[in-house]
Amino acid sequence: QDYYETQVLLTRTVWTAGDTKASIASLNKLEKKLKGKLPLAQVYWLQARMAEESGSFDRALEWNDSALTQEKQGGALWESLIWQKAWNLRKAKLYEDASSQFAALKQATKDNNLQFRYSFWLAKTLKDAGKNAEAESEFFKLSELDLYGYYGIMAHRELSMRFKPLNKNPIKILSKFSFESQKEFGTRQWLLAVGETGLLR
Repeated sequence: QDYYETQVLLTRTVWTAGDTKASIASLNKLEKKLKGKLPLAQVYWLQARMAEESGSFDRALEWNDSALTQEKQGGALWESLIWQKAWNLRKAKLYEDASSQFAALKQATKDNNLQFRYSFWLAKTLKDAGKNAEAESEFFKLSELDLYGYYGIMAHRELSMRFKPLNKNPIKILSKFSFESQKEFGTRQWLLAVGETGLLR
């Protein structure tokens, strides 16, 4: 197991440095050596990422499926694999299949910020699939749940909706909501502080 983890880390480092050919050769060698002895989800996940990077989305999806046979739902890599698969399906313009993956992610996660992200991309993908009523419903639910968060704001924009009026202390209200990053939160505070509320519509 230690050998496996070390080789995966080394391969990722080589790939990050720009040598994709050597990385693929390393993964192929690792698969040949350890197949049937250890779960190889990380190997196939990396193969999928490399295929995606080269624009080979069909091949990336094949690697995604191989990885998912090695990783149980709820496993450390499962969520990343489904997210990757959903995006590869989107890029291949297989929107209905992609929306199913985003819906699975939304249902599985217990993290609110991730749920908002998955909900937004589910709605966007439903819209791309021509399922406008379902997309609008998903955007609306998101706009209510993440009212002043990043994805809630994006949902308002998709629906061309105005925000509900804030009370006398908008910063206090905003501080009760969770945001994907402190940078985004700081941007909203600044916009409200200088009175540029129009930019939040």
